[in-house]
Amino acid sequence: MGLLIIGFENPDTQATEDNKHFSLSFNCGGGTTAMALWECTRSYMEIGPDPVPDSGVGVAPYEETQIGSIITDLRKGDMLNVLWGIFCITILGTYVAEKLQDMTLSHPPELTYPNIVEWSKPLPPEQWAKRSSELEEAIAKREAELAAQTAQALA
Repeated sequence: MGLLIIGFENPDTQATEDNKHFSLSFNCGGGTTAMALWECTRSYMEIGPDPVPDSGVGVAPYEETQIGSIITDLRKGDMLNVLWGIFCITILGTYVAEKLQDMTLSHPPELTYPNIVEWSKPLPPEQWAKRSSELEEAIAKREAELAAQTAQALA
């Protein structure tokens, strides 16, 4: 099991001592799952939210919406899927859940506090951490191993 912890300090200079340090932690399993979560977090910090696809709720083609799929299934005569769709919407509340998700989770909040805006600006490339020569060598070695495995698999 693994836990990814990201710590940061409150940019408010007026913050009290008990409100200066924060951390977020994600239970991310281990191995590949943990590395994937870190990669998503790192990419989000470097690239920003723009590449994240928008939610399909409210912008999906009509046939892909829950109500649209029920109508489409009804026209096809697929009563089992019609009943399943009605069950999901009425009993499980999936339509409401999707709308709430679209309103609250799909879009990152606008952070307007000046210190947060300043702190959130990306570092210029010259301030980025540099890879050590040992890490560069290890990456080159691993890339060569992967290339050899790929070539071997294709042969």
